[in-house]
Amino acid sequence: MASSSASKISIPTNSIKLTLGMMDLDYSLRHEAPATITSSSTTKQKLEYDKWERPNRMSLIIIKNSILVAIRRAIPIFDNAKTYLDSVEEQFKGSSSACKHTNSQDAYKEIRWIK
Repeated sequence: MASSSASKISIPTNSIKLTLGMMDLDYSLRHEAPATITSSSTTKQKLEYDKWERPNRMSLIIIKNSILVAIRRAIPIFDNAKTYLDSVEEQFKGSSSACKHTNSQDAYKEIRWIK
């Protein structure tokens, strides 16, 4: 029955993206990270970074708190919300296919028992 518990593992990335969008925190998912602020940064560069930094930080908090701690440990740490979410999706892309395959095998075994 390990397969049934494995099939319950899902990462709700679409729900996370929807939540961030509704909270107007998806800016960091839609825009590339600006250059890090330095002493020679212009006012415009500083404003662009400030506009991106808060949504990125808040998005990371929401994304990480939406994922079970045990699963979170398997995901590399990133300071960029878009990169982190992409990593989450990539990490579990293969496992959802594996779960579907396992569930198909279980369903076939149960059908054979019914006959």
